[in-house]
Amino acid sequence: MRLLDTETGRFVDRDPAHTTYAILSHTWDTSGGEQTHKQLRKILKRYVAEAGRPRSDSRGLHAPSPPGWMLNQPLGGLITPESDTAQPSAFPIDSSGSLYLPPSMAPLPSIWDDPELSPKIRDACAFARANGFRYIWIDSCCIDKTSSSELSEAINSMFVWYAEAQVCYAFLADVPVGEDHTAAGSSFRRSRWFTRGWTLQELIAPWDVVFLSCDWTVIGSKNTLSRLVEEITGIDREVLLHEKSLDSVSVAARLSWASKRTTTRAEDQAYSLLGIFDINMPTLYGEGERAFRRLQEEIMRRVPDQSRFAWGRCAVQLQGSPPLPLDNSIGNPRAAYVTSLIPRPSSLLSPSLTQFQDGGKIRVVPRDNILQRLKLSPGHPATEYIFSPYGIRMQIPVLPLFLFIAPGALEHIRTESKHWYLAILGCESCDFPGHLLGRVVRISAPGSDIQAAQAGFACVEAQDDSAQGGFDLVSLSPMTIERYRAHIEVKTLYISHPERTTGTERNVSHRAHERISLILPQKAHDGLRAQGYAVDLQGPDQSNPDRHRLTLSRQDDHTVTIAYQHTLEDDGSKLTIKADIRTTWSHPVVEEYFKDAISWTDTICWASHLQRVEVSQARPGVKTITVALGLDFAWTSRYFLSVDVRSDTTAVFRSSGVAGQQDTR
Repeated sequence: MRLLDTETGRFVDRDPAHTTYAILSHTWDTSGGEQTHKQLRKILKRYVAEAGRPRSDSRGLHAPSPPGWMLNQPLGGLITPESDTAQPSAFPIDSSGSLYLPPSMAPLPSIWDDPELSPKIRDACAFARANGFRYIWIDSCCIDKTSSSELSEAINSMFVWYAEAQVCYAFLADVPVGEDHTAAGSSFRRSRWFTRGWTLQELIAPWDVVFLSCDWTVIGSKNTLSRLVEEITGIDREVLLHEKSLDSVSVAARLSWASKRTTTRAEDQAYSLLGIFDINMPTLYGEGERAFRRLQEEIMRRVPDQSRFAWGRCAVQLQGSPPLPLDNSIGNPRAAYVTSLIPRPSSLLSPSLTQFQDGGKIRVVPRDNILQRLKLSPGHPATEYIFSPYGIRMQIPVLPLFLFIAPGALEHIRTESKHWYLAILGCESCDFPGHLLGRVVRISAPGSDIQAAQAGFACVEAQDDSAQGGFDLVSLSPMTIERYRAHIEVKTLYISHPERTTGTERNVSHRAHERISLILPQKAHDGLRAQGYAVDLQGPDQSNPDRHRLTLSRQDDHTVTIAYQHTLEDDGSKLTIKADIRTTWSHPVVEEYFKDAISWTDTICWASHLQRVEVSQARPGVKTITVALGLDFAWTSRYFLSVDVRSDTTAVFRSSGVAGQQDTR
């Protein structure tokens, strides 16, 4: 481990297990940058070790300098005693009483007076030195980031280095001295330090953390401010103070701590969490968001906790048919029916750390408890994750979702629901104690020996309109599990490998839109033609740059016209698309029978899919036309249209006509 000597400013290599040192936690300067290892070495070349520099004891603590001499005079200059009584010396003393040293023996100026030295490095060393520490570690200059091997080793060792430090100084450059740090909206609460990815492990790993204001004044310690820090970060006080093992906290909860934090590099979202999960893995800068996928895979290899699949939004109890009594033990129970099912473009592993923002409430249920609740035999094999060319193979109990489809739902939804299941996870939410969580999944290739599990979400409606929208997780009460126990089966599923992503695609969801172009994919075009529709997509043009019109005509029957209009706000970072749907009947007489409108709103970074919405209305005595519309993000300013038109005589569920953003990033 490379440390800074707080007396000389020079680098030294020490074994952290046998050295007492302080360590600095800080946020990097976004304007002027931080002084790097290479830059500090260049400054150090101008200096040599000072003669008679202070000794250190066996632990590396600073031993006081011998009094009476100032060792910071220019080369070949004078060393002047601090008192009138100078010590006897073999070197001559001039008429002014000053001791003269030859140029070859006179020390160089102190590095601490060098104007090119970073003030942060100077002040950190001075603060550590004043508190008795001979050595300090500062990430910005103690790691040679030009060496990929050294950088990878440091990242994989960093949690241990912070844990073994005698003290961690958390320098909060944006917190002034003298304010009430507990007050709502205080600078301490809003400090950038609490929003950065790397500072999470720097807060948790050390036993002692001392918070410092912008002028290096002590604010307090992790111990004295533990309740305030818990409130700011959402991290249990017992974890902060090492009263509770980090490994006893669910994977979802640990990921939730980092879900609102940011890093400069996408890869660091994953790399900054290696120590939180006691994992070592190679760092591959350039892999982008794939690093988070690799982190999840490494967690699977060593942590049996299934809360890693408990990402996204959690719903209330699902209601079956006939209705079940509600579980009143959870306070204000609400039941909901599934009205539609929408796949996500991802496997069971989360595509993004932000999906775990609600994971702080997830806790693990012991395996014995799971076996008892599901009435599985004690000899039931534990879940294993086997990595194969087809993906990651696993066994998990599932419950069919068709049991919870809303009465009166469209027939095609009931048919499609036969591919959908709730994967029963070994965890529960604190909001629903005693209820296991079910992950909404779509299983492809039913009946095949290779069945891939794809994440999805269920659109639900509660009887009292208290729960609306799409949900990734649902709570399964003991009563629900008991009623549908006969439908529960253990399936062997595969978590597919991630699809290929080109480098240029990684950041397009963060780019502002300009003028929107809507594209009807060839597959959708051919599907509509196969249903007997003539397809015509027009726009935009110079007179109407914000409009598209899709016309679907079935000869001698009806015409569906969908007029799209988009609006861009906030310099292209907010998009609203409205679709007006009009059906005109041409037989037996021409008449417009219904007109409806739906809309979508999204903001940067753009969601992969905007919710698929259905509108339908029956023509008395004839048929029902159902139009299902969706939008898929294709590229900056470009969206693929998802269009399906069906005619039947079945009673239908009518959507609200408003689609919210579905976060499938």
